[in-house]
Amino acid sequence: LGLTRPPDRPTHRTPQPKATSRVQDLMWLLSAARSIRARQAFYGAAVVGAVDQVGRVLCCFDIDAADHAEAHTAILEGAGQKAQAAQAASAAPALRCRRAEAIALEQLALLLSAEEEWRSAGQHGGEAELCRAVRRGTGHSLRCSSSAVTGAGDGIFAFGTIPRGRVLSVYAGSYLGAWDALFSRTLRVLLPTWYTDGYMLSQSDQSCMDGSSYTAHAQRQSCGYVSPSASCQLVNHPPAGILPNASFMTVSVPGDSVFAGLPVKSRWARGSGQRQVATVLVSLAEIQDGEEIFVDYGMGTGGPGEAGIPE
Repeated sequence: LGLTRPPDRPTHRTPQPKATSRVQDLMWLLSAARSIRARQAFYGAAVVGAVDQVGRVLCCFDIDAADHAEAHTAILEGAGQKAQAAQAASAAPALRCRRAEAIALEQLALLLSAEEEWRSAGQHGGEAELCRAVRRGTGHSLRCSSSAVTGAGDGIFAFGTIPRGRVLSVYAGSYLGAWDALFSRTLRVLLPTWYTDGYMLSQSDQSCMDGSSYTAHAQRQSCGYVSPSASCQLVNHPPAGILPNASFMTVSVPGDSVFAGLPVKSRWARGSGQRQVATVLVSLAEIQDGEEIFVDYGMGTGGPGEAGIPE
């Protein structure tokens, strides 16, 4: 172990009994072992910290524009830019992504502003009045109610007619970077019975959103209402025979004050003005008042042997 025994005691002292000498040797060995374990723990923590920092640097990816081509086209066409949408379809996906993202952020800022005005006015009327306030500010809104899909729990419905290519809500929850998401996936493999992922969404930059803290019940318990801007994680997969009428779209939200109400929490503190990757809900077709919102979870639309309901 690389240990050295203490020097022999001076000969002028009275010799200690053998039993006492052995006890002292044992205590010295235990103290040395504790010192070794402390050094090993320190070195281990240093290695883990270094690996963590390297992993965070390496796991920084750009948003994959190809993942949301349908949503980008819907936003461009919905904004009255059909010619630009047709032109962008043949252009690079990154260019189409930037154009669609700029329009989406404008619509998102309008949604958050409408909700903030209602809160500043005193939050009168509860959840129903909030939906009406958002509808007055944006022309449409969402409301949370029991889903028409059997066994699906809560669902999200249109409040007012929603045109094609409109940002409806944000996938609210805790943000996990690509490195944290990899660690989370590893835990789900090692601890499948303990670690659930019913509200986990993989974003197109390899990061994840955990919406388990923004369920309808949790929102009503914490603030008394379900916010239209924080309802994306409550949208269900369509049942058999019904096509999705909305889609997810990953965007990079600036750290401006207009987006201060973004319902996304980070497990690590972010600096002032830092951008935040988030997922918004975009309408793919005109959605009538009272119609339920559905998103394709990648499970198909109810083919043979499929129930069409997410587990």
